[in-house]
Amino acid sequence: MVFGTVYMFPYAAEALAYAAGAPLLAVVGPQWVLVISGLGVLATVGLIAALLTRALGLRLPTPGRFAAANG
Repeated sequence: MVFGTVYMFPYAAEALAYAAGAPLLAVVGPQWVLVISGLGVLATVGLIAALLTRALGLRLPTPGRFAAANG
């Protein structure tokens, strides 16, 4: 039960990638599929980072605060 719960989303994402990747490969070619998938990975990492910083209550430092503190 736990295995299915933990790995449900990665397996679903893999199936979705195969279903979307095959037609995309036929339309735009392998180089652009690689670029599009890389942008998707970066967007996912950005979203996860934003959600985690918000959930954990972390605040990213702003350049202005560093300049004032070090200046």
